[in-house]
Amino acid sequence: MKTSIFDLSSFPAVFGGGTCLPAGRSMDPRPVAAGDDGFCFSPALLVSLFLVFVLAPRLHAQGMLPPSPDVSTSTSHEEWHPLLIGDRVPESLSLPNESAVHRSVLSYHSAIDILVITFFSEPCAATKDLWPKFRRLNEAYKDWRVAFLAISTEPGESPMQLPAILKQEKIPWQILHDGQKTAAALFKIKATPETVIVDEFGVLRYRGPVSGVRQALDILIGHSDELKDPEPVMAEGCAL
Repeated sequence: MKTSIFDLSSFPAVFGGGTCLPAGRSMDPRPVAAGDDGFCFSPALLVSLFLVFVLAPRLHAQGMLPPSPDVSTSTSHEEWHPLLIGDRVPESLSLPNESAVHRSVLSYHSAIDILVITFFSEPCAATKDLWPKFRRLNEAYKDWRVAFLAISTEPGESPMQLPAILKQEKIPWQILHDGQKTAAALFKIKATPETVIVDEFGVLRYRGPVSGVRQALDILIGHSDELKDPEPVMAEGCAL
């Protein structure tokens, strides 16, 4: 009997015919015949092989099919190193949002946006006097291709306090949760509230207090000069 992978007898018009390699003979092809020994190549088998070995890997790579169980879809944290000014932020860096859905940090800005990220740890006494500065910062640059993102470093499974505080302060920023402080370690955040600025190309350009953000944004937006002090000292804050 010939070996068959799929029973395609109900589709003779589409899958009929084929070629067999008979057992004990040369690789000379001959028409399929019932009762033959050997391995038969039908059009359906060839199509199946094409889908499995050629098309499926491409669909996996493009995200159109679920990832294979043995394929890793994210970069290992061991491959990351604390970012220096001028380093590119890993595209694989992702954190859960308020709905517990993981999103890439860099997905919060477009290819022409500068991304301003501020790390918070609430409650933090040092933040209370800074909310008006954050609000004015948002108002001043919201129409200048600048995107704002807040990252909560509160322990636990979700940012319990920050969403309510931002709403109360009328600061409409998106929020991600970094309960394990993975992103904080990557950005070398030592205290909160500390702000980092990532340019249009995903490169870290500023790290420091909110007091230095305006000057940094003006220079980065205008591409007019190099930042003379891209890492000013955090004079106050809550240590992580």
